[in-house]
Amino acid sequence: MKRPVVLTTWCLGICGLAVLATLYVFSVAPGVPTADDMLPLGLLIVLTAGGVAFPIEVAPKIKIGVGSTAIFAALLLFGVAAAVVVTVLGMVLAYTIRPGHNSTLARLFNIATLVLGVIAAGGGMTLISGSPLLTSAIGVREIVALVVGAGLFVLTNSLLVAVAADLKLGQPLLRHYLLDQREKAPHTGSLLLLGALAALVGAGQPWAILLVAIPMAMVALSLRQTAQIRRQTCQALEQLADVVDLRDPYTADHSRRVAKYTEALCHELGLSRAETDIIVRAARVHDIGKLGMSSAIVSEARPLFLAELTEMRRHPVIGANIVSRFSDFRAGAAIVLHHHERWDGTGYPDGLSGEKIPLGARVIAVCDTFDAMTSDRPYRSALPASAALAEIACCAGSQFDPRIAEAFLRLHGYPVAPLPVRQPRSVQVG
Repeated sequence: MKRPVVLTTWCLGICGLAVLATLYVFSVAPGVPTADDMLPLGLLIVLTAGGVAFPIEVAPKIKIGVGSTAIFAALLLFGVAAAVVVTVLGMVLAYTIRPGHNSTLARLFNIATLVLGVIAAGGGMTLISGSPLLTSAIGVREIVALVVGAGLFVLTNSLLVAVAADLKLGQPLLRHYLLDQREKAPHTGSLLLLGALAALVGAGQPWAILLVAIPMAMVALSLRQTAQIRRQTCQALEQLADVVDLRDPYTADHSRRVAKYTEALCHELGLSRAETDIIVRAARVHDIGKLGMSSAIVSEARPLFLAELTEMRRHPVIGANIVSRFSDFRAGAAIVLHHHERWDGTGYPDGLSGEKIPLGARVIAVCDTFDAMTSDRPYRSALPASAALAEIACCAGSQFDPRIAEAFLRLHGYPVAPLPVRQPRSVQVG
């Protein structure tokens, strides 16, 4: 079965499951709100809509919405049925405010995953404490129920979305999910905690739920400012990488080109979005360690002498030390450190071989070499792309991971046959 058909079937199935689960909830616990409940519920709907319509980017290409705070508060204050209503109406209002580019099926799927998360959370809390409703009398059992409910809410929603993403992109589910949640989980947990506190305040007097809008706005502003600082830090580090390239007129924009080749190769290899982002970010700054090198060595027009070459080979270590100090690049520090290792174990700095070399480093090694060969150097002219691709084919299995080399050749339309493992052979990298 083709991937789009499987994805559509999955989304429709989840939507159908959400409808059935909702019908069951309303049949056993309709939970008709009183007149005094209408304004707090209306506010929670508006807060949900605002949080979903204006998500916050907590990391490159990873966004979260603060609407989960209002949804979780609705569950704890008014029960599962009311929380389902808040979720559905809040999401519909959010899509009305900011339609976006999602298809109708994608919007229904997003609503369905949140609804199933609410029902799973409510069911888990009911099993532990007898009810999802939060009161002022909180004991150990209620705290356990609260933690379990929050976990089920996050796990249900995020896993269903992760499966859909992996069906769409053809990526390994578990690795993609763990990488994605590593960025989201702390922020999502803090938002659900805020929802629990809001419910606790409003448990005695539902009108007090009006006050939740203030901390929600403050959290949203804080997350937005933090994300802005992270973006600016990333941009500053990338500009330093550009400074390295500009020290030698022959390597201008080298890191940008390597990052571009790397992103395309990651897609060709079917890597997850999160893993691709880590590798591309490392590619963007892979030569930043040359900041610690003498300008005379970096821009030397002749082939380097042995002492100079030994000094130059320190740049991956220096680069890894630099990027490990920044949270957005720390995951790629090992990639920067090992991007000059060779498949046959004769590279540097640690002489790693085969799959002991980080995957991202193996990817960058191919892209880095290709850009070096197709760029002018003071001691030679740029090779044609066809000649550079032929060299990569020749060095597959000795300098490069043969699977990655094959993917790179395939990506560039080079005739690919099974690549034999050849004797060690080296291509100079600039």
